[in-house]
Amino acid sequence: MTRLATKLAAGTAALALAAVPGAAAAQDSAVDAVDEATGPVAYANAAALSVGENGSGGSVISETQRSPLRPGESRLAQDRVTVPGTRSERSATGGNYEVHLGNHARTGSNPFPDGVPSRTHRIVAELAADHVPRASAEANYALWDTRSGRTVLVLEGARTSAECPAPGELTGTATADRLRVRQGGGLQEVALPTGDEPVRREIPELSFPRGDHSGTATVTISRIESFDELLRQQQWRSGDVTVAAGWKIEVVTQPVAGDTGPAERTDTTDTTEGTGDAGDAGDAGNTEGAATGTSQNRTATTESTETTGSSEPADATGPAPKAVTPAAEPVTTTIVLGGVSCSLPSDFVPVDSGGGSGPAPTVPVKIPAGAAPAQDDSVAWGLGLLGGGVLLGAAAVTVALRRRVPAGD
Repeated sequence: MTRLATKLAAGTAALALAAVPGAAAAQDSAVDAVDEATGPVAYANAAALSVGENGSGGSVISETQRSPLRPGESRLAQDRVTVPGTRSERSATGGNYEVHLGNHARTGSNPFPDGVPSRTHRIVAELAADHVPRASAEANYALWDTRSGRTVLVLEGARTSAECPAPGELTGTATADRLRVRQGGGLQEVALPTGDEPVRREIPELSFPRGDHSGTATVTISRIESFDELLRQQQWRSGDVTVAAGWKIEVVTQPVAGDTGPAERTDTTDTTEGTGDAGDAGDAGNTEGAATGTSQNRTATTESTETTGSSEPADATGPAPKAVTPAAEPVTTTIVLGGVSCSLPSDFVPVDSGGGSGPAPTVPVKIPAGAAPAQDDSVAWGLGLLGGGVLLGAAAVTVALRRRVPAGD
């Protein structure tokens, strides 16, 4: 999959490499700093979501950690707990799909099944003392249909990693303890993908990414096979040799033939999944958790932005009139969980670290989160004739539509 070109609303900061004040400059001038453009590098991302082909229906990529130019590590802050996580991010992708990163104690909503404890995530990109880059992402993930209040799937104990000790020794893995997918009205455990074989399940009813319509859906879970499958910011680069890893979720929502679709919001919840609230859990959250993941050589990047949405309430006397669904088309939503990668120049040789040991210093270096609004509003609905437009505001993107996405809060 080609990388998404992230677009931010006017007035928001353009995507650029961000670091703690003075940290990047100090590393650039250091004798033992690696080359920023061609040297060893690693990236780690929590989650990213893209609607339609190449994000034509909107996309959100959470903050991506990049390894420092000198030995040290960069970690995702624990305030990132969902993707999308802000109003502008929800506005960009429609708001009906939300990835939780495991810290439901902090979000105030719990899309996980009973027995899955709240936990923090651990998203880290590191440059070791010998200049070997590595990245890892650990979390519990839940994909939540916020419109219906139902959990679509849960990936427990997920861990992805990428390590590049030498040009001929790159390794990427993606593993998990357990996978559950909605089946027969509740979450059912299914076997994890084996090797390159994906897991595919049919879901009888699932909301479209945006709006008030539902359809049938096919959910496919697989491991990232190449760097280009990652959803990543433009600054997330490869090298002469690169390995990437991550979990890929593809949701194809198909309108039901002849379905007119209810205009009212459904608030059904599933008791086997814990309580869930479609409300905004804060501007972004992240948690530090230890989960494991197995995968192959792969890479991932992520940015996130805010999204907003609101929907017209149903009439007090009953549901709003149903609207005809003209020119309905399937909608494909792609989600990457725990995207990581590392790269080396072809002549890389580890440096002598002098036998030093001890914890790596924390040097926050990240690609800021960002969101791209829909290029074609009809994509996120799967409705070829629904009207609407995209308005760029000073600090956020507002999708102006007849029926807008339910507000997170």
